[in-house]
Amino acid sequence: MRPYLKKDLTKKWNVTYENNDEPEGQKPIQPPLDPKGKYVALTFDDGPHPKVTPRVLKTLKEYNAKATFFMLGVQVEYYPDMAKKGC
Repeated sequence: MRPYLKKDLTKKWNVTYENNDEPEGQKPIQPPLDPKGKYVALTFDDGPHPKVTPRVLKTLKEYNAKATFFMLGVQVEYYPDMAKKGC
């Protein structure tokens, strides 16, 4: 499988994200975005699926990347636990 992100590029990304699971006062704060900056939004428009979703989540975690998942209702009914994993 060909990686889509190069690890050396991720070192340039100096962004921290707010995580609601951390105690108040210890949350990392995302710096303001530059309105003239270039950004990428990752979206996935399928699933969840027991073979594909874990691979996507593992890759996102490896690169500390965030993504938005647009799931199919029928797939969520089939795999509700898989749908919750991405939360």
